[in-house]
Amino acid sequence: MKTFQNWFSENYLNEEFPKGSINGRWFADHDIPMIVSCTCCGMTMASPSALIDNEGQVFCSHCGELDKEEEIEDKYTLDDLGNNWY
Repeated sequence: MKTFQNWFSENYLNEEFPKGSINGRWFADHDIPMIVSCTCCGMTMASPSALIDNEGQVFCSHCGELDKEEEIEDKYTLDDLGNNWY
């Protein structure tokens, strides 16, 4: 499984994933839904929080499991999250 950011990088080769807050216009421009639901449990979440398997199915962090490489590659720091997280 891949994080949304890594899935985006693999599927939109000439685009850079935005940093900071992502507005609704960005999702509309890329034809990506802002809110998705887990294939397994049905929980809804913002697309950037989703995990995506090789078949394009969406999972929440509880139902999906990242590969070890993904876990290391996608560690976030507080600076990556910006000041919008309280």
